Amino acid sequence: MNGERPDARGASPMNGGTGLHMLSLGEARARIGEGGLLPSDYARWLIAHMQGSDAAIHAWAHFDADHVERRSAAADLVHRTAQAPLHGIPIGVKDIIATAELPTQYGSPAFAGHREAFDAACVTRIGAAGGYVFGKTVTTEFAFMQPGPTRNPWNHAHTPGGSSSGSAAAVAARHVPAALGTQTNGSVIRPAAFCGVVGFKPTHGIADFTGTFTFSETLDTLGTFTRNVADAVRLASVLAGPGHIAPSIAAHERPPRIAYLATYPWVALDCDADDTLDAAATRLRLAGAEVVPVMLPDALHDAPAQHRTIMLHEGAANLAAVPRAALSATLAGALADGEAIDRGEY
Repeated sequence: MNGERPDARGASPMNGGTGLHMLSLGEARARIGEGGLLPSDYARWLIAHMQGSDAAIHAWAHFDADHVERRSAAADLVHRTAQAPLHGIPIGVKDIIATAELPTQYGSPAFAGHREAFDAACVTRIGAAGGYVFGKTVTTEFAFMQPGPTRNPWNHAHTPGGSSSGSAAAVAARHVPAALGTQTNGSVIRPAAFCGVVGFKPTHGIADFTGTFTFSETLDTLGTFTRNVADAVRLASVLAGPGHIAPSIAAHERPPRIAYLATYPWVALDCDADDTLDAAATRLRLAGAEVVPVMLPDALHDAPAQHRTIMLHEGAANLAAVPRAALSATLAGALADGEAIDRGEY
């Protein structure tokens, strides 16, 4: 596509830039709370926008319009001044996160149509906060490396990144104002960067992982995709529960002090990446921040190898019950490597 953004109807995230699909999570919640927007009207608009663009993007592993209409109609009946932070807001949910009302297929043909009997803890928290699941977003196979069909909304010839590919693409394409993903090895922050949305991976253990498929218990973390930082805070505070993440951004009395890695011991930055990093640091300095380059200590120089050892050893154990013949060659090979890692090395 020679770097040009697609112009098919609904395919570009900026196509139809004045509709309800352009509202951020916070904007949609405010209009619902003020009585200017019914959750069901909002949902119907998003359904139409998604159905007009997803044939080219493939962000959704499972979508049921009737489910969305039922959930949004139920939200209409709740008094609009309710303080629930996500009242009437549809959320995309990565397809390794259990949902009782929709299939959970793990990005694997071996689990096509599979259903869990319960909701994951994060889905329960979204419901308690007034939100609901819009649909299940595409994941790489068991959140590892074998990609699904999702394309980058800005250029269909490009990857959206993985493993939370559908969640990032759905938010970038304005199908939903926010979505959930998981990260073992960059699987939230990478697709967020590729798709031009805000990815947030909270500190490990803050968001309850119960009911979400575990590839690596040491490394796996829930994360969020939104279109601005304030929305990331709002959604992450719901996932984390009271007392962990504030629901809104507080102003600082002093400019922030920010560290950044000027060099990486395990990879050389190309000129474009190096220039982009320098430009970002300069922009932050001009805005008043103190920006300090730092170096990783020697003990962390082999972090990628250590990460791989932990990830593959735990992944092999967590997928031990799945027949290897049901998996892609990529995943089966990685799990074989994990099985070969002995307990002492792990």
